[in-house]
Amino acid sequence: MKRIFTLLSYAALLSAVVCSCKKEQTEFFDTAAAARMQEALNTTRTVLTSASNGWMMDYFVGNSKDKGGYSLVLSFTDEKVTATSERDLSLTTETYYKLTTDNGPVLTFDTYSPVLHEFATPAGSSNRYQGLGGDFEFLIMEATSERIVLKGKRSGKISTLYPLAEDGESYLKSIKESSDSFVAGTIEGTVNGKKVEAEVDLDYRQIAFYEVNEDGEGISEGAYSPFIFTKTGIKFYEPIEVAGGKMSYLDYDADTHAVSNSEVTADLHGIVPEDFLPFRFFEGDYVFKTYYGNYDVTLSKGEGKTYVMSGLSEHFDLTMEYISAKGRLSLKSQKVGTYQGMDVIMSPWDLTHGGSFYTIEGLGLELVWNLDEEHPVFTFESDGLMTGFSTDAFILAYSNNGKNAGGAKDCPWFVWDSYQWPYIIRKGVSNTMTKK
Repeated sequence: MKRIFTLLSYAALLSAVVCSCKKEQTEFFDTAAAARMQEALNTTRTVLTSASNGWMMDYFVGNSKDKGGYSLVLSFTDEKVTATSERDLSLTTETYYKLTTDNGPVLTFDTYSPVLHEFATPAGSSNRYQGLGGDFEFLIMEATSERIVLKGKRSGKISTLYPLAEDGESYLKSIKESSDSFVAGTIEGTVNGKKVEAEVDLDYRQIAFYEVNEDGEGISEGAYSPFIFTKTGIKFYEPIEVAGGKMSYLDYDADTHAVSNSEVTADLHGIVPEDFLPFRFFEGDYVFKTYYGNYDVTLSKGEGKTYVMSGLSEHFDLTMEYISAKGRLSLKSQKVGTYQGMDVIMSPWDLTHGGSFYTIEGLGLELVWNLDEEHPVFTFESDGLMTGFSTDAFILAYSNNGKNAGGAKDCPWFVWDSYQWPYIIRKGVSNTMTKK
């Protein structure tokens, strides 16, 4: 017999308060309610430990629709849970979990695990004091042998567990292969006979669909959703309405970039930029031509989809992020050290339009490939993320409690003995990186 319960049944149980002045009647209700709640928690434990291959978890993070989801594999015993994430297949942790009550049944991972607590762990900056919006305490909305539905206590996001039909390692490898092969940052075509376009943020796992006219101009407000990677493409957090139809997923052919969905009449294809390069391409040694001279630099793989650039300073290395939808590297504002109690930020600098600079995160440059595989050369262009501001240089600047405190003249930390890195983009003197 399949055992099933829902949060609604608990709510009904707990709200059925018996109004009586007789003490024995109140005690009878409390005893019955506690016993039934404990029985439900015991049933949940039985369900959790029943999956022979463990559970795959569609884990969505964020307290709004601004972050996507990630695949985890969880395996439960009576007291412990073993967890692995698609974000690092080499890392598997074992920790304790608890089944308890808090206005309903709750599953909590109450002992720290770098896998289960990655998105919920606070970081140093003020805007990360709650981590990245992840949860480690979940209301149990439903638990059966076919699926377990959880609701994050902090974020309110729904995450779902399904029993694995294969071993967890094979499953996560297939998810990783799918996410690596999905390289289309733009999708074009028709849905139900109407012309549409979609923007796909492959790093933050967001998709936005728009109806467009023949000139490609948007004529709808857009339909947005976070998504999670599947073996065949992506699955939305919840169905979205596109051109009068509901869509909950997209399948993707990595060889042809064809995009499909059987829920609507769709003719879609992915668009890949001409200068797209796979992540692995960038590793190696380069000659970096700057305004001050030529320098040898090295790009080495960093954490996640990043590279570490060494050679431009004896005081720090630089982190370059890979933009999955473009196949480019970006060089953005970042902390490079501290001096006299203040953070030193390599800050985007707009020399062309007056010399303003910002210590805020997220602005910078992108590397543009010359399309020559045998003799690759990269130039830079501004990422264009701030209206009226175009990064064409960098400058080391102080940040005092998150506020711009001026140029860091006391920190001539670049190898050319200056706190300034000018003329990265300027006619006749543009910087280039040439792969050796």
